Amino acid sequence: MNLVNDSDRHTARMMCVMALKSSEDTARRVARMHLATAQDGRTHGRIAYGWIRKGPSKGQLVEDEAKVVADIFKDCLTGETAYAIATQLNRRGVTPPAAKQWSSTMVDKMLRNPRHAGLVAYSGKPRVAAATAWDGWSKVIFDDDGRPLAGCWTAIVSPKTWSQVQFELQPRRHKQGLPAGTHRPAVAVKYELSGILTCGFCKRGLVGHKSNEGKNHYYRCPATAHGGCGKTHIAAEPVEDAIATGMTAFLARLLQASEAAPAPAPEKIAAGSHRRCRAELTT
Repeated sequence: MNLVNDSDRHTARMMCVMALKSSEDTARRVARMHLATAQDGRTHGRIAYGWIRKGPSKGQLVEDEAKVVADIFKDCLTGETAYAIATQLNRRGVTPPAAKQWSSTMVDKMLRNPRHAGLVAYSGKPRVAAATAWDGWSKVIFDDDGRPLAGCWTAIVSPKTWSQVQFELQPRRHKQGLPAGTHRPAVAVKYELSGILTCGFCKRGLVGHKSNEGKNHYYRCPATAHGGCGKTHIAAEPVEDAIATGMTAFLARLLQASEAAPAPAPEKIAAGSHRRCRAELTT
């Protein structure tokens, strides 16, 4: 096919349109298949933490992981934040599902996952109302009578406990100024000194971080799993202010020095220009 030719270009466009149509049809068929599987109460998609995720025993309960999940829900109901729960799990040396260490995001997703309560969850395209990551109830599938659809797997926590956790998480969102059905907009924070500041112990470049509430910013040495030592931890604002003050003073001195330097005589400027012109004409 020669795309220089008008006919071949037209044929190529038609082939692209047909390929796009075929891809969309396949996506719809796959989505309908997953929705039908979910409506039947069968497991679909990736198996969550707490069950065997691969092999012939896929979907069976893992007692140790199930206990961790139950403890996470219990700690949440006692008022612990997702960040505090993740910190405790890392200190205890509990292996996370698919990462080197636990994070608040990982814990928050686990608390909002209806599958831990034995409820069928689906967030694919065929749903009338789109599911949202910050609302666990939006993922639940209901039957014709308006009741949550139960799955065929063993639940780790009771639906009542899971529902109580959802009601517990919602006031926390209101406290942070997030109304129902909305999420916190992503705010890009630039840490200008990331990689420039170095750790005094391991000489690893410090990276910028923020607190769980997003109010405090700091530079810290990465953990040992990421090539650092994790010993250095400094507030970002004082360091950045000190660097800005030093740079301002340095630039001011340069400006004063340039203003104080005597300007070259006009005849020297003319002579230099004449020499440059002659050099350009002779080359």
